[in-house]
Amino acid sequence: MPVTIAPTKTALIIMDMQNLFLSPAMFGKVRAKGHGAEGLLLSTGIPAACKAGIQIVHVTWGISDEELAVLPPALFCGFGYHENGESFQLGSANEVEDDIGVGDDMGHVKFPDGSIVAAGRLLMRGQWNTALHGRLLKDFERSRKTALPDV
Repeated sequence: MPVTIAPTKTALIIMDMQNLFLSPAMFGKVRAKGHGAEGLLLSTGIPAACKAGIQIVHVTWGISDEELAVLPPALFCGFGYHENGESFQLGSANEVEDDIGVGDDMGHVKFPDGSIVAAGRLLMRGQWNTALHGRLLKDFERSRKTALPDV
């Protein structure tokens, strides 16, 4: 059935497409639904939204220290690295601690090419782990020079 959309009153909301979930150096080494979504967004969704003049909004984690102090305990439990008695593996040859939770320093991750990056504090604002992943970050930066930059 046909649908009418008012581009100036519409946004394409892109959720949780950050390094923590998609980078092969982190949880992203396990192929997940997000990997397929990333490719489709870049090949179809984002270009279609741009062509139609629809605002693109990226929503990622970025907890502040003030927010960390008042987060509910369930969030700490849900985003700890231990779940059901098993620890997540963050990629081979990484220095990331395996018993950390929200706000803790994750250490460094090493990529297959030998480069190393500080992962930052888990789910905190302004960290590598909460930054947009790879090609989405490049597309976001490209948009900054357009009439309707991504937010």
